[in-house]
Amino acid sequence: MFCMLQRQNPVVTMKIFLTSVLVTLLLAGCATISDNKRQKSFDETTLLYEKIIRWGDFAAASQFQQLEGDAQGRPLPQADIRVTSYRQLSRNTLSNENTIAVKVQIDYYHNDTLKVITLTDNQIWKYTPDENSWRITTPLPVFH
Repeated sequence: MFCMLQRQNPVVTMKIFLTSVLVTLLLAGCATISDNKRQKSFDETTLLYEKIIRWGDFAAASQFQQLEGDAQGRPLPQADIRVTSYRQLSRNTLSNENTIAVKVQIDYYHNDTLKVITLTDNQIWKYTPDENSWRITTPLPVFH
């Protein structure tokens, strides 16, 4: 094919080259837009999950779960738990763009003791292209 391009008019050769470059850039741009949408979806989903945990609606938080394999969900935390703080400590994209590990720190107390307790929750979130959504694959945190 390269030999054929050399024999053609230089203007035609340049048009073919520029068209190829343009198509490549457009395809790369589409991938970037898709990645940005997926990232925005992740940010929105984890923010909503954080708010639900902060409000103590653990039944609603469990709806974000899609546990893998034989993993069993934990019983829902007691109703007397009050979350005072939920902070994201780190976020790492794993081997593919569809899996993100998040480490959060949660401060909470039991209504009867009022002693603040801190826990660290290591979460794995996976993107499901069929549903166009993010799901947490780890159980709810354990509130002692």
